[in-house]
Amino acid sequence: NPVNAKPIYHDRTGKFYAFDEEIGQYKTMSLLPASSMGFMTAGMTTQVYKLPPTPYFQAFEALSELDIALNFLVLEMAFVYQPKHFEKNEFYTPSQVQCGGTTCIRFSYNDAEYAGSYIQFDSRDQLRELNIISTNPQFSDNPAGKFVFSYKPCNVILPDAVEQSLIPGPLGEILPMEKGLEPWKHNKKDKKKQKQKDN
Repeated sequence: NPVNAKPIYHDRTGKFYAFDEEIGQYKTMSLLPASSMGFMTAGMTTQVYKLPPTPYFQAFEALSELDIALNFLVLEMAFVYQPKHFEKNEFYTPSQVQCGGTTCIRFSYNDAEYAGSYIQFDSRDQLRELNIISTNPQFSDNPAGKFVFSYKPCNVILPDAVEQSLIPGPLGEILPMEKGLEPWKHNKKDKKKQKQKDN
């Protein structure tokens, strides 16, 4: 990964592996118990980021039959969405843009609370970019960010990692996705805020 020397990994059970700079090693985490994680994240992802829900839930059902969990937004989107899911949809406006020496199709969001947001595909109908800018008042941190997708053959070796729970237990609070595209990064910030309140 030329952008991030310590990238985030995912496995087939839905766990992700994120590098913690404070302890100098990876942590492995699940958002929810494996039995419910895929379904819940599919619902939250499409709602928060204004994506067509049907393709996502169809992918969830197909992967469930293979005993594979949805990974949490990042990886599976490249295999779920195609331009056809956004064409003739009143919530998006298509346009042609230049990208990497070729022409891509960009679907810009029409929702005023997501002004500037878009999802973009290349000439092979592969997902290339998802750019989210939200001013939706129900999301206190105004989540914003951009994923850039690239495609090449690769072998992935999961790093050694320590187990960490993002929630206190199977019935604990669901991680709030209003924190943005990478909500797990806000755990430390929230803990610091809580300590300040306690003091």
